[in-house]
Amino acid sequence: MELTDSIRDQIKQQLVARPESKERPNRQRRTSSGLWARPFHSESLGVSPEQIKEAQAHLRSHGITADFDKEGRCIVTSDKQYREVAKACGMWTGRDGFSGRTHDGRRIATGREQADGQRRVREKLERWANE
Repeated sequence: MELTDSIRDQIKQQLVARPESKERPNRQRRTSSGLWARPFHSESLGVSPEQIKEAQAHLRSHGITADFDKEGRCIVTSDKQYREVAKACGMWTGRDGFSGRTHDGRRIATGREQADGQRRVREKLERWANE
């Protein structure tokens, strides 16, 4: 069997073709600049559906534009917006997740902070026991 030009072209197309992506189409991905590849609905930044208008007005007063879906979840389009909305709502973001404030305005400790505090106490007890 002789290789014809059409067979050679088909072989070349198969050799240089890009492989199909194995990623799921609905998976959230980040780009190299840290921005979300597509918007996501954040439950932690959400409000009650009855409070959507009030929350939008509060965010606008802080200079932040944010939309909410019909269930009250905040539609986040970038990391910057995520941080700004969390800050305007009185929340902190980071590796330890979210934390809020108590009724008297003190910050509530979360996962990493509690673990660090427990580690410091254990270290002090060990030093005290070794003295």
